[in-house]
Amino acid sequence: MYVIGTAGHVDHGKTSLIKALTGIDADRLPEEKQRQMTIDIGFAYINLPQIGTVSIVDVPGHERFIRNMVTGAWGIDIGLLVIAADDGWMKQTDDHIKVLSILEIPALVIALTKIDRIEPESIPRLLSHIQNNLQVTPYKTAPIVPCSSVTGQGINELKQTLTLAIRSLPKPAIGNKPYLHIDRVFTVKGVGTVVTGTSKNGSFNVNDPITILPHAITTRIRQIQSHNTQQDTSDVSQRTALALAGVEKEALKRGDIIVKENFFTATKQCTACITHTFAQLKNNQWIEVLLGTGSYEAQYSIIDEANNFIRLKFKEAVYCYPTQHFVATFPGGYTIIAGGYIASHKYSGTMKKEPLLQHIHSSNDPFTNALLATVVANPLITINQCLRMFPCEDIVVQKLTVLSEQSKFRIIGNHIVPHSVYDAAVALCKQAAAENGTETDIAQKFSIPIAVVNHIVQEYNILHKGKKEIGDSEKQFLQIVFKKGIEGINPKDFPRHKNMINALIKGNYLVVIDKEIVWHRDVFSQYSDKLMAHFQSNKELTIQQAKEITGLSRKYMIPLLNTMEQKNLIKRYGDVRVKV
Repeated sequence: MYVIGTAGHVDHGKTSLIKALTGIDADRLPEEKQRQMTIDIGFAYINLPQIGTVSIVDVPGHERFIRNMVTGAWGIDIGLLVIAADDGWMKQTDDHIKVLSILEIPALVIALTKIDRIEPESIPRLLSHIQNNLQVTPYKTAPIVPCSSVTGQGINELKQTLTLAIRSLPKPAIGNKPYLHIDRVFTVKGVGTVVTGTSKNGSFNVNDPITILPHAITTRIRQIQSHNTQQDTSDVSQRTALALAGVEKEALKRGDIIVKENFFTATKQCTACITHTFAQLKNNQWIEVLLGTGSYEAQYSIIDEANNFIRLKFKEAVYCYPTQHFVATFPGGYTIIAGGYIASHKYSGTMKKEPLLQHIHSSNDPFTNALLATVVANPLITINQCLRMFPCEDIVVQKLTVLSEQSKFRIIGNHIVPHSVYDAAVALCKQAAAENGTETDIAQKFSIPIAVVNHIVQEYNILHKGKKEIGDSEKQFLQIVFKKGIEGINPKDFPRHKNMINALIKGNYLVVIDKEIVWHRDVFSQYSDKLMAHFQSNKELTIQQAKEITGLSRKYMIPLLNTMEQKNLIKRYGDVRVKV
């Protein structure tokens, strides 16, 4: 399914046009009826040949309701720009084009309405004027259809034009991480709390467990409805109503987010890229950021002026994801001043110095830029962690492969390592060589993943100078232990190898997990690295979390945690572990 969103200046006839197209009055509030002006977003739908049901979102045109306009526009697939023939191109026409451009809405159809109010011979001049204004927008070739909601003239042609425009669109992205930005919350007798929004990036199913951000409320979906039709599964990119079990209406608000698998990250400081600027922005000034269906105050400061990278410092924690588009206004939400996308949910002071930024340009692919910025802001991030931050994991895997081949960073095991971080780690390893430190010593002392340390040791042949090189028999024995995986070996089962086992333990080739369990060091690194990665976004680790992260049973989980504590990686407080 697809979603059409109206745009245009106040009183240019957007709601009347929707009624002429669909027979539905999208103004639902009593105040809207009284004032004859759309204040909040409204909804309708239309059946188009060879396409089916298409949702329509009606947005307010008045500058006081820019926030509401963005709320309605963020999830649409095609814009329907409405321009009244007796007024022409106006201020909010311009503002709404800005919003559609910032949000990268891929297509636009223009309805020149109210032609019943002007002389027919003036229409060519109006069309020419609109086309001239479109030349500085991404919609230079957008079709323009003269029409009248009063007489019905041009309405069928408009339907045909919308049909052709939608048929030329790419299919909505179908991922496995569906989400919905809430734009309305209400109660229905006999049903309970209902939220609405545009479902994206996958489908919700009845009885799906879901999480509501930022409240971390967990519940399930009782019912799904779209345009008065009950559904077992929501379509991708459709107006969707979800009835929620056991959640009070008062607990939710516009701007909250429904997720099935959470890839949003809470942040109070993030890195962003400005793609559109419509006013002079001063360093450290306060702006309003319209993100999804929410509105947030943030302080704007420049990181990299050449590439338009900035820091956004929010007054309150905001949930977002890399590549997510936002619109920026002056405080109060009346004037659009800029727009762009989130590059990384995290900001680091090293962003200004990191050489990777030299490879990022705002004119390049936002996904590539966001991935690079995420790696820069999160040194030694794992591939799995990176995948969890983005809505489309397949694209992340493809981009990581390409960027690694282009030597933008190194991939070592499961870790993505910027060159500057790798060079610093090499220097530390070489320094430790003079002190006879082991790989584990370095990993613990400098908080470098053991897999990265092992890679450096092998690449530069350091740390073991002056130490006895292990022989073929030791190497063969290590292979036996490695193949045992988490079962490891019990030293009592190898009495003839007692001295060899002790030497390999002393040399950090084997790790004692329990008095009856000895692992190969690479097996220990594999599981300890997964658990240490948990602390990048969490302060504490429970036994249950550790079991879910590693897939290990309690038989191996408790000894592993005890060993990590002995190696001074973690410390136990009651029932939880924390990073040292």
